Amino acid sequence: MKKILLVPLAVMIIAALIFAGCGGGGGNGGGGGATLTPDQAADHLGEEVTVCGPVAISAYDKMAPIDPKPYIVILGKLGGAEDFGSTNFMPGNMGIRCDAILDQIPGDPAEYFKGKEICVTGTPNETPVGTIGMEVTDMSQWTIK
Repeated sequence: MKKILLVPLAVMIIAALIFAGCGGGGGNGGGGGATLTPDQAADHLGEEVTVCGPVAISAYDKMAPIDPKPYIVILGKLGGAEDFGSTNFMPGNMGIRCDAILDQIPGDPAEYFKGKEICVTGTPNETPVGTIGMEVTDMSQWTIK
């Protein structure tokens, strides 16, 4: 009797996962859970996801209260003033802290990321200043389109 009930239950769970889009990261960024746009990341804080989007700007965060200053790649849209500060606080944008891998990026990081679309896998969180961020500690977390 138990086997008869377990088979339909297993089929329903598998079908629910497939229809909910929980089938993996789509092969584009290291295998996180869902694949999201930068503006969707805020709805998935604390979950492992893959976020894909255009690089709006990348630079050292000169306003960070720590030294050395972290290097941030911001996915999303450029801010009105097209500088780091206004872009960082644009709704729907997401900052990727990547100073741990800077030595593995060829040449100038700002030129390397300029105009590219990337996917990055990790766990988004809310930063102390209220923006959405993720930290990258290994090059395997990146995919450049």
